[in-house]
Amino acid sequence: MKPTDPNKQLYRDMQEEPEKYSDQELEAMMDEVDQMADAEEAWQQFCQQHMPPANPMHTWRKMAAILISIITISGIAFAAVHFVRNHEGRPAETEPQPTTVEARTADAGKQPADTTAIAQPVVFDNVTLDSILPQIARHYGYTVVFRNEQPKSLRLFLTWNPQDSIQKVTEKMNLFEQFHIVLDEQTIIVE
Repeated sequence: MKPTDPNKQLYRDMQEEPEKYSDQELEAMMDEVDQMADAEEAWQQFCQQHMPPANPMHTWRKMAAILISIITISGIAFAAVHFVRNHEGRPAETEPQPTTVEARTADAGKQPADTTAIAQPVVFDNVTLDSILPQIARHYGYTVVFRNEQPKSLRLFLTWNPQDSIQKVTEKMNLFEQFHIVLDEQTIIVE
């Protein structure tokens, strides 16, 4: 209750004890209550008291921040879609071929340059055994025989150095417990 509005107290008293007031006083009070307040004027007063005036520079900054946010999010979305499209078409199983690097040596101009191929290690990442072994066998001049069908579908991670001997490669592969490799003349036997 505000002390500047004495009519509020009078209204309350009239509601609580209407018998104390005459009919004329009650009607006069009701006429005052029925008068419509000017909503537009009340709104303008409220805005002046509670809302700071709009700063056009502040509005532009908000709009610029929103625009920058939208452009950034759009760029990230575009990059994500581009990344997914470029990488989803790649096959999960790849059969890498041995790569070679030429090494040139020259003896101070006395001999022509000698080129020899140096085989680089080949990485088989999530590749089936029946894809790995034929490539290794071809390199060493061997053939592959699977006596058991289960090891064919095993997927391995293997780093193969073509400069290693076939015996060293089979020893390394026999560290896997799911199969065993035996060399017999020019044949690689998988048990």
